[in-house]
Amino acid sequence: MTERDARTRALEAVLLVAAEPLPVATLAGLVEADRREVEADLQRLAASYDEIGSGIVLRNVAGGWRLYTHPEVAEVVERFILSSRHT
Repeated sequence: MTERDARTRALEAVLLVAAEPLPVATLAGLVEADRREVEADLQRLAASYDEIGSGIVLRNVAGGWRLYTHPEVAEVVERFILSSRHT
């Protein structure tokens, strides 16, 4: 695994557990990398989700990056959330 691959894996894992969008500066500090490298990693990761048709999207919003569910699966996600509240 390349250094870039390992860094992208770490970024993805942190974004998965983040409760709010994370600024590039914060992410760069966590993975001990240059901001420009991290920004490029995030853009590549976002594009890769799109290319494979993932149910997850990575967006840069509110000054930071965050993982979201794809809008096209909103109905299924909503059904899951509502059904889990009743159990």
